[in-house]
Amino acid sequence: MVQKSEINLPSGNVTVIMKLVDIKLRETEGIGRRDEPVCFGVPLPAGAVSGVSRIRLKDGSEDLPLDRSATQYWPDGSVRWCLLDTVVAVAAGAEKTLELCVDEHTNTQSGVRVVVGGPDQPCTVDTGVAQFQVDTSAIGVSHDQSSLKFDSPQLQMSGYRPTMTVQSAQWSATEAQAKILLTQQGAYLGDQGQVLCRFESELAFHAHSAKVHWQFTLHNPRAAQHPGGLWDLGDPASLIFQGLEFSLGLPAAGGLKVQPEPGLEWSTMAEQWSLYQASSGGEHWDSLNHVDRSGQCNLDFSGYRLQSGDQEGSGGRASPLLYHTIGCGVYIDRFWQNFPKAIETDTSSLSFQLFPPCCPYEHELQPGERKTHRIRFDFAADEPNCQGLRSPLQVNLPPEYVAETAAIQHFAVGKESIDELIQVGLDERTGFQAKREIIDEYGWRNFGDIFADHESLYLTQGKLFISHYNNQYDPLYGFLRQYLHSGDPRWMTMANELAWHIGDIDIYSTVEDREEYNGGLFWHTDHYVDAFSASHRTYSRHQKPNGQDVTQGGGPGAEHCYTHGLMLHHCLTGCDRSRQAVLQLTQWITRFYEGTGTLVETLFDIKSRVLPRIRNADDPGKILDHRYPFNRGVGNYVNALLDSHALTGDDAYLQQAERVIGLTFSPQDNIADRNLADVETTWFYSIFLQAVARFLEVKKLRGERSTAGYGFVSSAFIKYAQWIADHDRPYLSQPDILEFPNDTWVAQDIRKACILYYASSYAADEEHRSALLKRADYFYQYVYDALMKSDTRHYSRILAILMQNHGVNGYFSPGDRLQESEAVIATQAGAGNSPYRSRSQIILIAVRDVIKAFFRVSLRKELGWLRHRHQAFARVYSRLYGPSGQNQ
Repeated sequence: MVQKSEINLPSGNVTVIMKLVDIKLRETEGIGRRDEPVCFGVPLPAGAVSGVSRIRLKDGSEDLPLDRSATQYWPDGSVRWCLLDTVVAVAAGAEKTLELCVDEHTNTQSGVRVVVGGPDQPCTVDTGVAQFQVDTSAIGVSHDQSSLKFDSPQLQMSGYRPTMTVQSAQWSATEAQAKILLTQQGAYLGDQGQVLCRFESELAFHAHSAKVHWQFTLHNPRAAQHPGGLWDLGDPASLIFQGLEFSLGLPAAGGLKVQPEPGLEWSTMAEQWSLYQASSGGEHWDSLNHVDRSGQCNLDFSGYRLQSGDQEGSGGRASPLLYHTIGCGVYIDRFWQNFPKAIETDTSSLSFQLFPPCCPYEHELQPGERKTHRIRFDFAADEPNCQGLRSPLQVNLPPEYVAETAAIQHFAVGKESIDELIQVGLDERTGFQAKREIIDEYGWRNFGDIFADHESLYLTQGKLFISHYNNQYDPLYGFLRQYLHSGDPRWMTMANELAWHIGDIDIYSTVEDREEYNGGLFWHTDHYVDAFSASHRTYSRHQKPNGQDVTQGGGPGAEHCYTHGLMLHHCLTGCDRSRQAVLQLTQWITRFYEGTGTLVETLFDIKSRVLPRIRNADDPGKILDHRYPFNRGVGNYVNALLDSHALTGDDAYLQQAERVIGLTFSPQDNIADRNLADVETTWFYSIFLQAVARFLEVKKLRGERSTAGYGFVSSAFIKYAQWIADHDRPYLSQPDILEFPNDTWVAQDIRKACILYYASSYAADEEHRSALLKRADYFYQYVYDALMKSDTRHYSRILAILMQNHGVNGYFSPGDRLQESEAVIATQAGAGNSPYRSRSQIILIAVRDVIKAFFRVSLRKELGWLRHRHQAFARVYSRLYGPSGQNQ
C-alpha cells in the first residue's frame, strides 16, 4: 500500500512524499463534528519511517495539526508503532479519508500552548480558540469566555471533610500541535494529617478546540490484610467513605438543559434539580453481584430517579448530557454502567457526584484498588453538536495494511474457520455484552469485566454462580485483534472498557504487601464457586466447594499474568496506564520467580521446590533439574518480558527471557521425564511453548539466527513440537483422565496447532515440514468441528482461548506456505550444561545458594519478608522502621 510521489516546492526543490495508508473516520451518530479530538495508533512497516517528525496526516490537501510519538521501534531503529493526536472536522453521518504520509518537510507550527504562571499562580492554556486558567495548587479549571469553573473533587468522610493536597503538576509538553496533557497527583489527608488515599487528575486540551477531557482516579495504596489468603470486602485497610463530588460553577446568565438518555427531549432544569442512578436498571439490577461488605445487596431501587422542583420522574439507564445555553456541554462517560452516580444543581453550581453521598450505604475502595472517572467538556458547544460528546469518531485501518506491516504476530487478511466461532462473541443473545445482563455485570467495580458463565456449567438449569473473568487468556488482546481484523467498533468498545477495568480493579496497585503480590494481577473467580464478597479478588471466606471447608486462599499468581493485550492497547490508543501496567506486571512476575534474595526466602524455596524434587526422583543419580517449572506461569513470564522489551527497547528484558527459557527446557531433555501424559497437571506446557515461538520470532527479526542461544532454544522447541506431532491427541479423546471433561479442553487443543504451525518453520526438510503442517491442520480442524457441534461454544473461556490463538492458521494458510519454503534449520545445541544432576549436586547447589544469601543478609530485608507472614514479625518491623518502612 506504500506509494511514493514527487512534489515541486515553490523554492524549486523537489520533495518525495510517501503515502503509507488511508485512514477512515466514520461519523455514525448523525452529528456534524468540528475540531473533534482524535487519538489513535498506527503500525508502520520496518524501515519505512526513521523518525516521527517526518509523518504528516492530510485531510485532502490540508495538513492537520498533529502530535506524533513512537510507542515501539523495529530492531533497525525505525518506528514500528506511532501514536497520532489530531483534531478533525467530519460532516454528519459521513466517512472521511485521511492520508498518512511521510516526507522531508513537516509543519511544526504550534496549535496549543501553555503559559506557566509564578509560584502558586494559575497557568493559562491557549488552544487558539479558547483560553483556560488551571489552578496548579488544586484541580480547578476556569474558562474565561463563559465564566465557567469546576472545582477540585471533595472527598467526604464521616464527621469531617479531608484536605486535598496536590503533590505535583506536570505537563507532557509545553508546545504541541494537537494536544497538551496536564497531570496532577496528590492525596487526601485525614484530620491527623495521615494519607487516606491518593488521586491523579489528567486534563487534555486540544488545538483549535474548546473541548477538554478530564480523567480523575481515586486510589487506595494500602495493602490488604487478607487473613488466610482470603480477600473479602470489609478489609481493615479499605477506605470507607460517604461520597466524592466536584462542582461546576454556573454563570448567572443563561439556562441549563439536560437530556437524560439519548433520543429523549431536552428539558430545562429547575433551580433545584437532581438525577440519581442507583443501579443498572436492568432485569437483574439487584443481583447478588452487588453484595457489599455486609454480604447484602443494598441497592435501593431499579434505574434512576429525576427530581425537578416538585416533580419527579424515573427511568432505567441514564446517559445524561448537560448543556448550558451560554455554550457549554458536559458528558460523564459510562454514567449508568458505573453506578451509583448522581448530578445535582442549584442556582449557582452543578454538582457531579462520582460517588454519591445520597446512597443508603457507604462506599468502599479496597486496598490496592483504584477507580477512574472520565468527563468530557465542550466550552463552545451548541445544542445539536454537543451530542458528539457521547460518542467519539470511529477510526479504522485497512486490515490489509496491518498485515503488510507485520507489526502484529501472525496477522493475516482473510477468513479462517474459527472466525465463525469467534463471531458468537458479538451475538445479541449470547455474546460478551449480552452476558453482562445475566448477573448484572455493572456498577463501578464490575463494569468492563466479563461474566465467567462457563463456571456455572455443572449447576442445575437456571442456577448461576456470580463469577468474574479478570482477563484470563487475555480477551483484551483478542478484542483488539478482532477490531483490527474486522473493523467492527464493538470489539474496540469492549476492549477499552476491559482495559479500564483491568487497570483499576484487577491489578493490585500497592507496594506495601508481599513482594510476590505487589502490583500483580488477581486471579479470576475460583472455579465452580460463587464469588460472594470476594468481588474480583478470587478467594472468599464464604467459599466452601465441598459445603464444609473454606477454599485455600492466596493472592495474585504468576499463572494469571497477561500483558500482551495491555501492550497492544497502549499502541492503539496511547493509554499510558496500559503501558505502565505492562511494566508493572513484568516487575511483579519477575519478583515472583526470582525472589528477593533474602536468606529466609532462600530456605523456604529449598523446602518447597528443591527437597520435593530430590525425594520424588526415580533415579537419584539423574534428576531433571530445571530452574523454572514447565508451565503457563513461566510462559506468561517470558511473554511479559517480551512485551516490556517491545515497549522500552531495553535488551535486558530479552536477555532475561532467553535465560528463563534456557533454564526451563533443553534439547537434551528426555521428554518422558516430563510426565506429559498427566494432562491435568502438565497441559500448561503448551502455553510455555507458544511463548518460546514468539521469542524465536523476535530473535529472527533481530537477525540473531546464528547465535548459540537461538540454536539452543530452536532445537529444544522443535524437539517438543515433534513430540506433540507424534504422541499428543485431543484432550477429550481420553475423558476419563480429566476431572472436568468439558469443551474448554477442546478449545485448548488449538494451542497444539499453533505450536506445530510455527515448528514447521524450523523443519530440516520439506517432508518434515509438510508432516508438521498436516498435524497442525488436524488439531485446528478438530477444534473447529468439535466446537461447531457444541452447545457451550459461546462460553467466555472458550471464546477467550480462540481469540488469543486467532490468526495462525490463516498466516500459515496453503497459499502462504510456499513463501515460507526457506526453512530455518535449527542447529543442534550440544553446548551447555546438562539439565540432569545427581542428588548430591542438587544439594551442593542449594548449599551454595544459602551461603550467597547469608553474605547478603540485611535485618531489615529479612524482617520485611517475614512481616507479611506473621504478626509478631510485623510488630518488630514496625517498631524498628515505622509503619511506612522508614527508620525512626
